[in-house]
Amino acid sequence: MSSDFGHRDEVSAERSRGLSRRALLQRGAGLAAVGLTPALLAACGGSSGGTTAASSGGTTAGPTGTVGGTVNYFGYQGGDFLEQLKPFTQKNGINLKSSYLSTATEIPAKFAAGGNPGYDVIQFTTAEIPFMETSGVDLQPLDTSQISNWGNLEPFLGYVGSQNFSNAAGDIVCLPTDWGALGITYDKTKMKTPTSWEQLTEPALAGKITTLDDPGSNFALTAEILGFNSAEMTKDQLDEASEYLKAILANCKSVAPSYGDIANLLATGEVEAAYASWSAVGAFAAEAGNKNIVTTVDLKEGTVAFAEGWYIPKGAENTATIYALMSELLDPKVNAEAASSVFCASVVKGGEAMQPKEVSSLYPSESEWQEFFGKNPLAVNPPAASDEVVTYGEMIDRWTQIKSEA
Repeated sequence: MSSDFGHRDEVSAERSRGLSRRALLQRGAGLAAVGLTPALLAACGGSSGGTTAASSGGTTAGPTGTVGGTVNYFGYQGGDFLEQLKPFTQKNGINLKSSYLSTATEIPAKFAAGGNPGYDVIQFTTAEIPFMETSGVDLQPLDTSQISNWGNLEPFLGYVGSQNFSNAAGDIVCLPTDWGALGITYDKTKMKTPTSWEQLTEPALAGKITTLDDPGSNFALTAEILGFNSAEMTKDQLDEASEYLKAILANCKSVAPSYGDIANLLATGEVEAAYASWSAVGAFAAEAGNKNIVTTVDLKEGTVAFAEGWYIPKGAENTATIYALMSELLDPKVNAEAASSVFCASVVKGGEAMQPKEVSSLYPSESEWQEFFGKNPLAVNPPAASDEVVTYGEMIDRWTQIKSEA
């Protein structure tokens, strides 16, 4: 933010937003219904008809084989939704075999030798698509006519924009599974609801805020605040974003290695607010005993959202089963339970109404999607290589630099 959005311990070398959210969930003792060991079981889903994605040159992954057998998953822990998919996998003889990553940069490392190392599904935030495309990870365009519940993604897909789930050629490569948004998390007993990100740079908050040690989320958000896209930053825009972040870091008591640490800092009163935070932080602060920690995403400069998803790498086998699993994930009940299990919002029509209130209340409602996404786009990270814009490596280097100067 997925998502995604460096690693919680060594973010200067690795991307971590997705993992940091997973780490936070793992720390959420007592929140079984929304943690990495979900209490809810998914029912087998129905069908609502599909649509075919427009293709501009890629060959879509058509179904091969029959439904059943092994599907090899590589992604963040929890993003495989094993419990929510269990009734479907058991009924259809599917073995969803999962391997877990620590950072999204492990994916191109696995594909560095060329070809597919044996994965059928990989999972990461949509912010990483340009990075993956320029890092040697070949994503297969989806044949959405094979995903019977694809139509359930409307109106989400229309409001967010299908380009956010597509490759550079315009082919849809991502099945979105859940979404969230960055905001200011704060102690409502110590400050009024913030209305602007600029408030976190005020002298009165010196030493009283924190942010996540993650270049991706910080630069994506800051670029949006300043009116440009972090995936297309010029050198001058990188400098402008860096100056803004220097002002944020100047007020930080510390730069937190994970969202779990942010929750702890807020819960104990060591800080009053967090930049580029996430709605679930308040829930985990409440678990730590402080129920006054809340998040606002209603800031005058706007914010960025994030979406996580499943992808089919080229060379994947058993695509008939992959498509069947993808369709099941778009069943409203299954998707509501899957998104809730990672404390995110459902992406399908009617899913929000099936989520627990403690999760659905954290995000704009389905009736508010059009207005929200019209102002707050999905985050996109820079490419791994480019002669025209700032690269992901250059962004990481700059983050390391400004932290050392703070």
